[in-house]
Amino acid sequence: MSTPVYLLYVIGIPALCWWNARRYNQDPILWVFLAYGLFWFAPVVQWICSHRGKSVDKYIAENPGIANGRGLACNKCGSQSIRLWKQRRLFTTETQHLCNHCGTHLYSS
Repeated sequence: MSTPVYLLYVIGIPALCWWNARRYNQDPILWVFLAYGLFWFAPVVQWICSHRGKSVDKYIAENPGIANGRGLACNKCGSQSIRLWKQRRLFTTETQHLCNHCGTHLYSS
C-alpha cells in the first residue's frame, strides 16, 4: 500500500469520522474505532473476493488430453458442449464453465 493511501486510511478517515460524529451529536470515539475496524477488515474482504477457482491454463495443465483443434472437452465424459454460468460474489462476477452433459465444473474465468 502506498504512503498517501496509507495516510488517508490512518489519519483521513478517522478524522472524517470524528468530525461527522461531532457534527451529528454522536460519540466520536466509537466512530473512530469503527473506522479502524473497517481498515483492518477490508484486506480480508478483498482476499475473499479475489480467491477464484481453477483457471483454464491450470485445467489444461491438469488434463493434457482435453485440448484439441476444436476446443476443450470435459475431463470426465469427453463432451465438448460447455455452458457458462455467471456467479456474482461480493465485488466481482465470476464465470464458471460447466460441462453441459454431466454438470462437472471445469474451470473459472
